[in-house]
Amino acid sequence: MHTYLRDLSNRLADRYEGDCVGHAEAVSRQLLALGEHPWIGSIRDVREGYHAPLIPLRYAGRGGPAWNVHYVACAGTDAYDPLAGEVVPASMLAEAIFGRPLEVVKAVSETELARLLAGGGLRVHMATLRWR
Repeated sequence: MHTYLRDLSNRLADRYEGDCVGHAEAVSRQLLALGEHPWIGSIRDVREGYHAPLIPLRYAGRGGPAWNVHYVACAGTDAYDPLAGEVVPASMLAEAIFGRPLEVVKAVSETELARLLAGGGLRVHMATLRWR
C-alpha cells in the first residue's frame, strides 16, 4: 500500500490527474484486499455558509486545482491520500496537504463503503454527498 501511494503521488507531482473520488475508491479497494476496513472522509472549509477553496500546497502558485470538498480513503485513524504521498493520521491530513487544520469527516462508513464497492454504486452515492 505504501509503495502504491508513493508511486501515485509521484505521478501527480506536476499535475493532478483524475479526481479524489477515483483515487479514494482505488485506495479503498486495495485496503479491503489487505483486510482493512476503509471508510471515506471528506474535508471542507465552510465559513459563514461559504466554501473556502481547498488548494493543495504542492500546486500552489502553479495553476493547480481548487476544490470545495476533497475526499480521501481512510482506515482506522489513518488517511491514505496521494497528495500526501504517505500514510498520515487523518487528524493531520488537511494541514499537511492544504495548510489548514481542518477535520476529516466520515462521509461513507466502513459498512456502506464495502457495500458500494461490491455493487459498483460508489460514484453515484458520492455525487449525492457533494452538495450537502
